[in-house]
Order: sequence, then C-alpha cells, then structure tokens
Amino acid sequence: MGVYSKLLLYTVSLSLILVLVYTVYFIKYNDVLQQLTGPATTVKVSLGLQTQDQLTINQDTQQQPLLTTNGYISYQPPGNGWNNQRIVIEMALLFAKILNRTLIVHPISSHSLGEKMERELPPNNRFGYITYNKMAASTLMPLSNVLDLKLMSKLVPVTEINSSHSQFIQNYFSQDTKWRHICHSLGYGYWLDRRPLNQAEVGLLTKQIYTSRKDWRDKCKEEQAEFVLQHEKPIIRYVSDLANDSSDVIYFIEGCLFGIELRFMEYRKALQAREWIKEYVHYKSTYHQLADAVRTKLGSYNALHVRRIKHISGSLTAGHWILEMLNNDFTRDTPIYVATDETNLKWFEPLTEAGFKLYFASNFTDFIDLSHVHKRMRKDVMGMYEQIVCIRAELFLPSPHSTFSNYIMRERGETDSKNGFNYILHHASWAGDNI
Repeated sequence: MGVYSKLLLYTVSLSLILVLVYTVYFIKYNDVLQQLTGPATTVKVSLGLQTQDQLTINQDTQQQPLLTTNGYISYQPPGNGWNNQRIVIEMALLFAKILNRTLIVHPISSHSLGEKMERELPPNNRFGYITYNKMAASTLMPLSNVLDLKLMSKLVPVTEINSSHSQFIQNYFSQDTKWRHICHSLGYGYWLDRRPLNQAEVGLLTKQIYTSRKDWRDKCKEEQAEFVLQHEKPIIRYVSDLANDSSDVIYFIEGCLFGIELRFMEYRKALQAREWIKEYVHYKSTYHQLADAVRTKLGSYNALHVRRIKHISGSLTAGHWILEMLNNDFTRDTPIYVATDETNLKWFEPLTEAGFKLYFASNFTDFIDLSHVHKRMRKDVMGMYEQIVCIRAELFLPSPHSTFSNYIMRERGETDSKNGFNYILHHASWAGDNI
C-alpha cells in the first residue's frame, strides 16, 4: 500500500472516530441538559435580523443553565411598588431587543413588605433593591403569574427565574459565565440607542435637555467623579457600544433601570420601541375579571385613582377631587369606581355627600379570590386588577406623579402627546423631542 493510500486510510479512520466521540458526547450532553432544564414550553418567536424558530421558556424554579449564542440581559429588580418594577422590565425588554439577547426576568415583590424591611435598615442604606435581595422566594410572585410572558416572548426570547434573587446570583455565578455589570443613574445622565453618525446628529446631541436628579445620585456613585469632570454635563451611555460585548450576561445593577431614560436618535426607532412595549407587555387575561364584574354590576362607570399613603398626591383634599370631577364631566348619576390605598373609607364621605356614587374594591370581594396569593402580595395584586378597571372606565382621573396612574393613562391613550408619542412612556423617547 502506497504512502498516499495509507494517509487516506488514516484520515478516514480518524474522522470516523471523531464522529463517534462527538455523537456520544452530544447524546450525554442532551441528557444532562434535560435534567437541568426540566419541563419547558415551546412557542414561536420572531427575532428580527436573526433567525430562530423556537423559544424555550424554562419553568424551573431553581437553577437554569446559560446556553445561548446571543447572550443574556438581566437586571436587579428595584423593589418598591409593582409599577416601578414593571418599568424596569420594560426597559430591560428594550435592551434585549436592541441587542438581540435573551431576557432573564425575575419575580415581583410586595410593596408593603419592602417598606417594612426598609425601616429595619440604616437610613443611608434604605434602597428597594436591597430589601428585594433579602426576600425569600416564598414571599415573591413569579412574573408569569402577572404578565403574559408567551406574548412577550414573541418579541425576544424570555427565561423566567422563580427563585429569590440571592439564589439566582449564587446559581448563575457558580457557573463558568462571564458577566458585565452596568450602573447608570438618572442622577448622572441617560442612555442613547447609538452614537451620532453625522454633523446634524452631533448637533442634535449637543442640544439635548437634561435635568439632573440629585435625589438619584445615591445610586451608581462610581459615576460621580466622571460627572464632576464633565462639569455636571450628562453622562451619555450608548446601547450600541454593547452590541459586540462578549459577556454571557449583561446585568444592570442597583435597580438602575428604574427612572433612567433611553433616547433614540431616529424618530421611527423611538416610535417602534414604544410600540414594542405597548404590544408585548400585557397583564394576563385573568386580570380582567374584576373589570368584567364592575361592568356587569355598574354598567357604564367612571373611575378615580386616589393615592394617599406616602406619596406627594396624598396632600390633595377631598375638595380637590370634587372640583376635579366637576371640571372633567363626571356626573352624579354615573357610578364611580375608586382605586385607592386609603384604608379609612370615611375620608371619602365628602364626595358621597356631594352626590357622587362611589364604589371600592370592597364592594366586589365576591368576584375575586386572592386566597392563593401570599398575604403580603394581595394588596399589590388587587392593584393590578384595579388598573384594568380604570383602563376600561368611561372617564378617568389620575393621581399626579403616580406610576400606577401613568400606566392607566398610557393604556387609555389619554396623555399629552407630541409627534405621535405618548409622554407617560417617558423612559423611551426621541432625542428630537428633548431639545
């Protein structure tokens, strides 16, 4: 046998051995993967530029493997109220879509439990995200119990975590993964989707209006020196700079996605980002039960959101609400549903004495069963039901500066608008409207 023939035979034999080894490894790898991930639901999903026909939403409540070619986006939940947590989820969704990464979502926490735990912390360390990290999994609610994650996963791949956040960090850090921690605070600047491409865009950038929020400077303190060096001009971070990041996980720390702005250089992209949020972030259909019951019992109705506890609008008097109703075409013969955190309903007696017919959640307890919800979460969950009630009302009056009211107004389309934008969705805006 010639040298060439021997070389050919050796090459073929080696190839067969490699194929056999790879096949055995692949089978074992898939067995391990199945053990790690557990049962899963598969749905169709569109990823825009990249093609991926299947998405797995993992139902595991403990540890999930990081196995994706595009990497992950995740975030430190901010704690505090549900609507603050929702805004962070919406921001993370935009980053995941722009960067074509899988979004890791986390359970939501109880507002009242967070406030109770904050009071036990030193005054200079009372942050919602710190109390969130101290909460046990049993006191948290899976996000899939609230939002329609199958709908969300039609925009980006979604992986749900149901463990406590400390357990999530422990499990994922224990794997051989590369993380990038990012902290950018409204106290020091904002995000822009990309760098300017021409002089006109550079000019637009130099005209941006930015009002520094000093009350937000207790987060991302490492930005303080940079902010001072820039003579307190805004620090601009660019999402596009993360496009080629090789980290397995891009992780926003300290709850910093709450309050921060994401501005877009192009009008059409800003509008598209807002449409993504409006189209793919929705309550599960079960949250319409209370609204259905209110409509059945009351027929046509109006609604108020009266925020009273630990909020700037808590100083508003009953007389203020009477005047607001009269000025906004609320009639005395139309029932009014009142969504409120005020537990002493006698506070509303001046409104009923003025002739308005008021109804509260307590009038509809027969229609909603919250016995399966952790007692610490029941008030939060009831608020979610009430948002849908207010959204479906004929007329609605909000509490000023409330993210609860802002969501209702956004969904009703009743906010100040310019260039086709709904300005309650302030965390995604067009740079052209910030000059």
